[in-house]
Amino acid sequence: MTWAASRPAPARHSQGVPARLTESAVVRLAEDWFAALDRRAPVADLLPLLVRRGLVLHLPEGVFREREGFRRWYAAASRGPAGGVHTLASADVRLNDGPSAEIRLGVGRRGRRRAGLARRRAPAHDVQQIWTVVREEGAVRIRTCSVTGLSARPQTPA
Repeated sequence: MTWAASRPAPARHSQGVPARLTESAVVRLAEDWFAALDRRAPVADLLPLLVRRGLVLHLPEGVFREREGFRRWYAAASRGPAGGVHTLASADVRLNDGPSAEIRLGVGRRGRRRAGLARRRAPAHDVQQIWTVVREEGAVRIRTCSVTGLSARPQTPA
């Protein structure tokens, strides 16, 4: 089942306009996003979490626009060492009028230790991000993502 298919239909106002986003729906999007990254989901599983047009990602590797830019970034990121684990440490949601919101995220990321490196510890980082999310075609989706802070943590066992 795809992400979009697993969500209930959005609530609508009497005029047929999508209802305002909820904090829980926005946080659930962030949780789904990081869970998909952790399991190295196929790009096709991540695309429904992104807007169809107007996507802008400001990442440490550069600025990536639209879904095609995301595909390029994800392909390069997926070629690296075996993934990592993301922990959502904080989520400060600001609901806007209409079907949009801003979320400020604090995320812990711990890399996975590769086989044969028993003495090495997995790298760990604290990442701060700001997302703009919208309701599009009945689903909550990421419109913008900006990594605003990245700092190394003392290394921890994997």
